[in-house]
Amino acid sequence: MARNTIRLQYEQKMGNLLSKYRGAPQDKNMKRILGIDLLRALAILYIVGFWHLLNYTHAIPNYNNIITYRLTLIVLGTFVLISGYFLGGKHISRNSLFPFYKKRLLRIYPPYLIAVLIFFALGLSDGATALKAILGVSMFIRPAPPTLWFITMLLFFYFLTPFFVSLAEQGIIRYLCSYIILFCTFMGYEYLSKELFHYYYLDIRIAAYLAPFMTGVYVAKNNIIENIENKAKLILFIVAIIMFIISCYLNSEHRSINLLFSIPVITIFPLLIFSFFKQLEFTSLLAQRIIIFLSTASYFMYLFHRPFYKIIPKLYFPNTSIMQLLFLVTICLPIIIIASYLLQNMYDNILNSLTKRST
Repeated sequence: MARNTIRLQYEQKMGNLLSKYRGAPQDKNMKRILGIDLLRALAILYIVGFWHLLNYTHAIPNYNNIITYRLTLIVLGTFVLISGYFLGGKHISRNSLFPFYKKRLLRIYPPYLIAVLIFFALGLSDGATALKAILGVSMFIRPAPPTLWFITMLLFFYFLTPFFVSLAEQGIIRYLCSYIILFCTFMGYEYLSKELFHYYYLDIRIAAYLAPFMTGVYVAKNNIIENIENKAKLILFIVAIIMFIISCYLNSEHRSINLLFSIPVITIFPLLIFSFFKQLEFTSLLAQRIIIFLSTASYFMYLFHRPFYKIIPKLYFPNTSIMQLLFLVTICLPIIIIASYLLQNMYDNILNSLTKRST
């Protein structure tokens, strides 16, 4: 009896905690959702705490190499696939189309807009680049702002999500044909811009990350993860390894070519990683709190880490490379994480307040 009482209190406590976190559903998939939240947090920590952090010190001069570049593509592809998965699980009808766009824009665009303006104010992008980012066209009239290009790309994918969700219900053949048509449209635009204006206007990353996003949508809509057998996963893993090696062997001086060669890698690896994390279970309340904390902070971490890395060292920055690295990891990074969590909570409270007033 005592054990049942303790278990009931524990489940109620976790239910309250998760419901506080952006309305997370209190259902049997709760632990699987936490696994995905952990994966999303780790992906952002890799970008913020490794890939971009090392831009600000020479402590590890050769960190950007053939291998780490492709690992970074896989990490970004994983985040894109997660975004597609969460949106692909939604039922979007004509009546719910406007609420769908409204919710996504309110959640993502205002912080993104502030980040664009801060990047401009700090000299991280020029006025024309900032304006294109604000209008959401910088992926088609490059250059896009550093780092923020990723959110600009996701906004475009979100715009197409109802179309993808509808196609995902109509079978794999039609879905693949739609992907091929859209990918070829991107490549056609790339070719025509070069022929007509002697400049590649397309940011090729949008063509590359289309695959993991559409994969995420299709997987969610058709419950693919639960139906993939271990043998099939092994085959996919072997294919991904082979493609990874081939892309490294065919490494080009042009990153756009490397990115296109890596499309199978940034689609298959994220799918396998996602399937693993989705099955993780967490019994420790502390572990669950940490995952929720990091996941909550992740979006603002991505948006504002470069301004933090630029401003904090102006107040104090060690002279030696090793001390700079320690300072960035032990001081700057924790400040970014904590500030991002607080800012996200503040923004969520503002949105909740506005929602209550409108109802």
